[in-house]
Amino acid sequence: MQKWEYLIVVRKRGLVDDFSAMDWICYIWERGNETGREMKGINFINLLGELGDQGWELTVGLPRSDQWSEQFAGFTSSEIQIFKRPKE
Repeated sequence: MQKWEYLIVVRKRGLVDDFSAMDWICYIWERGNETGREMKGINFINLLGELGDQGWELTVGLPRSDQWSEQFAGFTSSEIQIFKRPKE
């Protein structure tokens, strides 16, 4: 039976270093890395290409809203992507 390993990428809206604008910050979790690895200022399209080159396949993408008021209704504040690849 095929066994899989999983990778979780969370993209969260956050302020850039000088607090002048919003940008996406990525956090990547793999087995053995429970704290996640933070990646600021990356090009997400390039990251997807790199993950694909490493054999990762996107299985699900979930938009989330961490805001709890009517003025933020429909505002995506984070996204969760779950990737898998066959275990070797």
